[in-house]
Amino acid sequence: NAQFLRLSSELFQGAVKAAPLKAAMNDLANKRHMETLNKEKVLRRAWNEHDAQKQIFERNSDAMQQLSALNSTLEEACGDPARYKGADCKEPTRRQQLVGLRNQLRETLATVETRLEVAKGEKEDMDPVVADAREKAKERMKLPIHLRGSAVLNCT
Repeated sequence: NAQFLRLSSELFQGAVKAAPLKAAMNDLANKRHMETLNKEKVLRRAWNEHDAQKQIFERNSDAMQQLSALNSTLEEACGDPARYKGADCKEPTRRQQLVGLRNQLRETLATVETRLEVAKGEKEDMDPVVADAREKAKERMKLPIHLRGSAVLNCT
């Protein structure tokens, strides 16, 4: 009977010492659970943001080159005049800069507006591989985290 009491008191003391450890393990599991949910939320938001965007010009098209030229003209017009000092190139007058900028803005805006009108009428189909991957990911999100096999768990 005395031996039983000694063993039971040792077990009780061991359980008391293990309780904080178990609580810490639960906190760690909860933290990992919340991190995974947050990463999945960020991933879903990135998907939605990407879906909301629509490229209206091809990268190598003339319209895209026109936009790049407008960008460089804006940089020149709003640029630092000190970069012309001491150089061999002649500094353009302010009127020349503004007239060129106005003309380029008109052309570029007209091009962008016509392309936007065309893009509004188009129906863009999602890549079937991307659509399939998203559907599978949405199905996995219904499962508990430890059964998902989510790529988010391994991503750091």
